[in-house]
Amino acid sequence: MKRGLLVGCALTLLLANPAFAAAKPLVLTPLLPTLSTNFSGGDEVQYLLTTPTAIVLIGTLETTSSPLVVATPLGGSDGFIAAVDVHGAHLWDLRLGTSGDDVATTGYIDALGNYWVVGTSAIAANATTPASGLQRLTVWEISSTGVLENTFTKDLQDVAIPTA
Repeated sequence: MKRGLLVGCALTLLLANPAFAAAKPLVLTPLLPTLSTNFSGGDEVQYLLTTPTAIVLIGTLETTSSPLVVATPLGGSDGFIAAVDVHGAHLWDLRLGTSGDDVATTGYIDALGNYWVVGTSAIAANATTPASGLQRLTVWEISSTGVLENTFTKDLQDVAIPTA
C-alpha cells in the first residue's frame, strides 16, 4: 500500500513540474533500409542472429551471385552465413557445404562469439553420381570473423531439415 501511494505522489509531482509540462514530444524518424539483395530463384534467409555490432543472416543460396554473399559457389545449393553491421554494410560472408546440395537452416552464438550453423547436406554415393536427398546432418563452426573452424556431420536414414 505504501509503495503505491509513493508512486502516485511521485507521478503527481512529476506531472505538476513546469519543466516536464514544457518538454517537447520526441519525434522518431523512420529508419530507411540500407541493405538490398537479389535473393531470387530459391535463395532464402532462414535465421537471424544479432550481436551488439552485427546482424548475421543464415540461409541457402541456389544462385551463384548475390551482393550479400560474394564467396565462390561450392555446389548445387549452398548454405551461407553473412554478417552486416548495424547500418547494413557488408562485414563478411561464407558459403557452407560441399560440391552437392547443402542447406543451412538455423544457428547459435556461443559464449566465445563463435557461430554454430546447422543444416543438411546431400550424400553422394561416389564423386560422379549426384546425391538424391539431404540426409547428412551438418554442423559448421565459424569464428566471429567468418572463418570456417570445423565441420561435423552425421548421416541419417531419412531426409532431415533442422529447425532448432
